[in-house]
Amino acid sequence: LPLCLPTADAVKDKNTDELTYTAVGWGNTEHRNKTIQYGSRYKLHVQLNGVTNDECGQVYDNIVPSKLCAGAEAGKDTCQGDSGGSLVAAVDGYSYAYGVVSYGKGCGRGGVPGVYTRVTSFLDW
Repeated sequence: LPLCLPTADAVKDKNTDELTYTAVGWGNTEHRNKTIQYGSRYKLHVQLNGVTNDECGQVYDNIVPSKLCAGAEAGKDTCQGDSGGSLVAAVDGYSYAYGVVSYGKGCGRGGVPGVYTRVTSFLDW
C-alpha cells in the first residue's frame, strides 16, 4: 500500500495521541552501543502508542504543537540512524505519515517517549 499524507480533514484532525503507530528504519537497536556503530543490518519496525504533548512536555522542554510524541514503553523506540524516517498510522485501511523521526533521550527507555515532527503542521510547505 502507498504511504499517504494526512490531508483529508477526517484524517488530519485525528487525535494523534490516541493512535498506534509503526516506525520503520535501520537505526541502532541500543543507545550508543559501541558494538553497533552503523545501525541494523536489517530493516526493523516497532509499534508505538501516541503520547500527549502535555505528557511529553514533562520529559522534554519546548514540546510545541508542531511536534508529536510516541513511545515511552521500555524497549520500544526509534534510535540513532532512524532519523528522517516515517511514523505511520493506519486509518480506515490506509497508511498515513503522521510524523518524521526527530529525537529522543536515549533509546527504549521506559517513560521516555520519542519526539517526531508533526507532518500535518507542514502540509502547506
